[in-house]
Amino acid sequence: MKLMLCSGRQRREGWTTLDANRRANPDIVATLPGLLDHIEPGTCSQIELIHGIEHFYLWEARPLLSEIFQALEPGGLAVFEQPDISYAAKVLLGLLDKPKPVGQFAMWPLYGDPGHKSTLYCHRWGYTPDSLTEELVSAGFDAANISRPKARHHFPGRDFRLEARK
Repeated sequence: MKLMLCSGRQRREGWTTLDANRRANPDIVATLPGLLDHIEPGTCSQIELIHGIEHFYLWEARPLLSEIFQALEPGGLAVFEQPDISYAAKVLLGLLDKPKPVGQFAMWPLYGDPGHKSTLYCHRWGYTPDSLTEELVSAGFDAANISRPKARHHFPGRDFRLEARK
């Protein structure tokens, strides 16, 4: 199984979607953590959480990352992509040239996109590549199996991507 967590309305052929927002019409409506209530351990070849981990408080993210590790089959791949909180702070403090629109590069990574007018889209914790790598290692991933390819979604210059193989 290929599983897309916090999928929103995004769909891709061959993928199962899971989201807490019923209106997004995911394959599985569920809140997280609690992944293993819906997915058998060791059954996912790939799990993606694109712009999702920052929507959880740290005390929620830690068990979720552990559940993702457990849900993966041996050799399975977990992909995470999210805003780099250190980049947002530098923009906010004027330490980098301010890209347009500034809010998407400084405030949205901190708080989430206010256009949704929903608490589901609020950010509850921020990460850097190093801090999320530490959390992945704590969840069971081996640091040697975590890579940092270029981000592919939203704003590649602001965001970062981690790929962790079980």
